[in-house]
Amino acid sequence: MINELSTYFLNKESSLSVPMQISELVNASYKISVIDYDYVGFAKEVDYTSFAKKLFDYCKNINIHNFTFVSISREMDNKRMVKKGYKPDFNPKGLDCKMSIHHANINDGKIIFITVVSTESENVFEQIVKTMYTGTFDSGYILLPSHIPIDQNRVVDNIKKSIQIIYDRHGYVKNIYISLKDMHETSELEYISYPYGGGDFGSFLLFTLCRGKDSKRELLK
Repeated sequence: MINELSTYFLNKESSLSVPMQISELVNASYKISVIDYDYVGFAKEVDYTSFAKKLFDYCKNINIHNFTFVSISREMDNKRMVKKGYKPDFNPKGLDCKMSIHHANINDGKIIFITVVSTESENVFEQIVKTMYTGTFDSGYILLPSHIPIDQNRVVDNIKKSIQIIYDRHGYVKNIYISLKDMHETSELEYISYPYGGGDFGSFLLFTLCRGKDSKRELLK
């Protein structure tokens, strides 16, 4: 069965399972919209394809035609061979998109890679959606829908300012993630979207941090 998208605002009283970053933003009274697509059992190819098409059409109907996908790697050694051999999670060679890979120093001798892919293509968008919802429920990927093309270099600069590093009690890196709050506060991006779910979760959820109070700019009809 092909399901429909649901759209709504997230509030503090919601019983929806959400990632920690989203919960903290809602509790701090940030405006978060949700696009929700339910499926039965484990996500199948038809579920990914249907969701991607409906989401693409939904955005097109509100005049959003540009999509920028952002991912960061785990920490790696700052060595020439590592930089030369790095392969991102999503590698759309031969597809209609613009892709760039950058690196950022996180501490002595360690770096992370930042991959940015921009597209207007429905085919590439479908591949992005599959990547965002394959694997762990909380992938840490970022999607930036926009009415106009986004400068990738500005996105990378913003990402570097928004990187958060969590250390364990021994001083080793435990987790590295992109702070949605920092991205929102240090950029003028229209929308910052965060995927959650997939697999056996039963839903594809796309949380969007909205800028401003104009309902036409909130990724909701």
